[in-house]
Amino acid sequence: RMASVFSALLLFTGGGGHAPRTFPGLLLLFGWSLFVLVLVNSYAANLVAFLVKIEPSLFKVADIDDALARNAKVCVWESSAAGEVMRNKYPLINLVTSSGSDGGLTVHVTSSGSDG
Repeated sequence: RMASVFSALLLFTGGGGHAPRTFPGLLLLFGWSLFVLVLVNSYAANLVAFLVKIEPSLFKVADIDDALARNAKVCVWESSAAGEVMRNKYPLINLVTSSGSDGGLTVHVTSSGSDG
């Protein structure tokens, strides 16, 4: 009676039941057990990494005056009209500029630690 409970538990976890008697059978069981071990540990490691990841706090800016009050970084292209207007109209603004193309501004802001 206890053997059937033990056998059912082994079958439930995929690690036992009817043991193979041949070398190829043993090799197949070993390979399957190793695959399950790696699969479960990969899932657990990914779950831990997801749960302990710290997201940077983001805030919403209502308008340019709110950005000035919070000293938030404002992103503009260096040679754009928007950059010139911002510099002239708001001399105290915290501008992050980039002269690159193809997403250079995004890379620059990300690497400089933009606040929002």
